[in-house]
Amino acid sequence: MGFMSVSRFLASLLAFALAAFVAPDRAEVVGVAGATWLKGEILPRDLQSLIERRRQGMVVHLDSGGGQLVSAIAIGRLLRQMKGVAIVEAGSSCFSACVYVLAGAPYRVVQPGAVVGVHKPYDPDDDHLPPEVRESKQARLDAFVRAYLKEVNVPPALYDAMLQAPQGRALPPAELGWYGLAANDRKQQEADRRDSMGPVTR
Repeated sequence: MGFMSVSRFLASLLAFALAAFVAPDRAEVVGVAGATWLKGEILPRDLQSLIERRRQGMVVHLDSGGGQLVSAIAIGRLLRQMKGVAIVEAGSSCFSACVYVLAGAPYRVVQPGAVVGVHKPYDPDDDHLPPEVRESKQARLDAFVRAYLKEVNVPPALYDAMLQAPQGRALPPAELGWYGLAANDRKQQEADRRDSMGPVTR
């Protein structure tokens, strides 16, 4: 894929919003007593706000119905880089694109009474595209998302679950556990432990 093709693809993804059951409100990044809340629709400005607040071990509380896929994945990568914690509290929800943020965090907490759900990606503009263009775009999106999930040690089957949920659905506890969304990333924990021990000398 050439540079211009990549640029066009990323530009189209930036415009790509993952809808929840209802259109989410605009996002808000709020800092409270050392923690940060990501609420509402996830947009590029939220990534910038979190970059400005970034620190090792940062804690982000999630309560979002979705938003822009690329921004959500970038936030997930930021949390991984910062060895951050993502929390979905009781009474809060994390749907659609928000799930990519949760997946990216190496340390994850989903409290009892919280709701985490998936939704099939949908771009209204695709309805006006020729079938071959739409299929090509979908194939690139599939590869992009699956590569990210592999990167953060989450089963790519999570994306299959999204594709099979055009109306959206909440994930039961068993599925949250199977996808690893309600637990810490053990591979990342082990890597962090090795890093903290420093180089081995003989």
